[in-house]
Amino acid sequence: MEKKQKKGGSGIKGRHDVDDYVREITGQDIPVRVVINDNIILDDCRLVCRTEKEKELFIQAKPGDYPQSGDVSLTCAYLNSLYSFKSRIVELEIVDPQHMHLKIQFPENILKEERRKHIRVEPTESNPIQLRLARPDSDFIDVETMDISRGGVSFVMTEEERHFKTGDELYLDISLPKYGNLYALAAVRNVIHLMDITRIGVEFSHISEDAYKIIMQYVTALELEKKEEEPGD
Repeated sequence: MEKKQKKGGSGIKGRHDVDDYVREITGQDIPVRVVINDNIILDDCRLVCRTEKEKELFIQAKPGDYPQSGDVSLTCAYLNSLYSFKSRIVELEIVDPQHMHLKIQFPENILKEERRKHIRVEPTESNPIQLRLARPDSDFIDVETMDISRGGVSFVMTEEERHFKTGDELYLDISLPKYGNLYALAAVRNVIHLMDITRIGVEFSHISEDAYKIIMQYVTALELEKKEEEPGD
């Protein structure tokens, strides 16, 4: 019997994988980023699959003035995987006052890519980060964020401000204006002195599932924003 060659890397291996990937996305309630006709961007959506009569796929979104048909690109991230696929809107339906469903064609292909362990993104003017932190039993202070990942965050302080050392425990209050506010516990992992400022990297030691999803949604949005700005794309 001929032995099938095992493909390396990521990608699609057949219809079975598409079904599995849809179950992974819908089962984990992963936030989905949707781009309609290359100009309408929806960042807080969910993918919904119905199988009552036949297999149907929907984008769950907030009520809005969406086109009755059109091309859609969907991307979402979970743990170390990034899923992406393209489809078309075929129908709209109102579910309740807070939600609409955009019915889409079931995709023929879904790309699942393995990501690096911790992808860091830097805040932008359109997607800023407001970070406040405190040691136990001290007041919160505002600091300037350098980057963030699903594993932690780094920030800078002037030499005149309080000093931190490796192992210090911190309370973090992080605001991502387009996505939400979250709280986390963290530990200082590195301290780098650069001229008159100090760059400090911290690792999350305790973070809720909801807070984690907010960070992943933010990181994914900035990853895609960076890809769209790359020449030749």
